[in-house]
Amino acid sequence: HRDARQRLALGHGVAVLRRQEHRHAQRGAARDDRHLVHGVVALHELAHQLVYVPGDSTFNESFATTVELEGVKRWLAVHGTPEQLAEFQAGQVRRRDFAELVTRYRDRLEKLYASGIDAKAMRSAKARTFEEMRQDYHALRARWGGFAGYDWWFDQPLNNAQIASVA
Repeated sequence: HRDARQRLALGHGVAVLRRQEHRHAQRGAARDDRHLVHGVVALHELAHQLVYVPGDSTFNESFATTVELEGVKRWLAVHGTPEQLAEFQAGQVRRRDFAELVTRYRDRLEKLYASGIDAKAMRSAKARTFEEMRQDYHALRARWGGFAGYDWWFDQPLNNAQIASVA
């Protein structure tokens, strides 16, 4: 059942992307990526409408994200430019790299909190950990060719809630 539902969600989402592309072309507007962003959201949300397991957020989000990503890849392969497909793929790599960075530091912080050191030493170690995370992000950003899309996240004061929102 899940495979059939996933194909159905993907089909609906791709149809949404095609309708947006058609409307965009009818207006004579230059091709840009804004309609693709709306299509990505539509794919994700349509997947939730077609398959939703109460009480299983991990499955629900994993399923919707899989449908979203596969739908965008398929749409770009047929309707997108090679540059759009390459940028989408690079964006997926950056998204994965960012999540891995945050997860790695979340794990370090969990070990720090479980270490039993006194509060003053813990605050100091936590500040060092956040600073190291920022430095690792800057190295990652350089590896991405200067892509600054996550700067906003690092420009605000880092805290546990912010880390938990990603990892």
